[in-house]
Amino acid sequence: MNRVGRNSRRGIAALLACSCWLALPSASTAAPPSFQTVSNRVGLVLLVRFPDRPQDVVFTQGDIDAYCNQPGYNSFGNAGSVYDYFFIQSNGRLKYSSIVTAYYTATNNKAYYDDPVKGSGTQGRLLLAEALTHLRDVVGFDFNSCDGNGDKWIDGINAFY
Repeated sequence: MNRVGRNSRRGIAALLACSCWLALPSASTAAPPSFQTVSNRVGLVLLVRFPDRPQDVVFTQGDIDAYCNQPGYNSFGNAGSVYDYFFIQSNGRLKYSSIVTAYYTATNNKAYYDDPVKGSGTQGRLLLAEALTHLRDVVGFDFNSCDGNGDKWIDGINAFY
């Protein structure tokens, strides 16, 4: 069986990834796309760290970029990269690459976003909005670079923290 990260018990696979498609108008209408996801797509990988947990950042931006994009990636026991996974699973019809950002330091400590009373969806959206706003307003990031098929939507987004 050829799976990305199948044998990895530590390393990058230990990172928590939160994925969502942004081409949906609202969470209330969330559903799989009504079209096939094929050809070239470009996702955005937000690297997030928390002010109270600097020790949690053990991988560089370059490490994460290799994990996401390098064909044949095999570090930490992985059997390919994220790119390889989608390419293999789609029988070569989907070439999904990722733009990996520099680390963004969240405004609040990790416990704020993990608050079980408020719910992970609510807190996760706050963290994503905060990081995306920082990318737009402080970094000046061009989100058009995350539109691999030209439909004016970010093709995919992941937050690693």
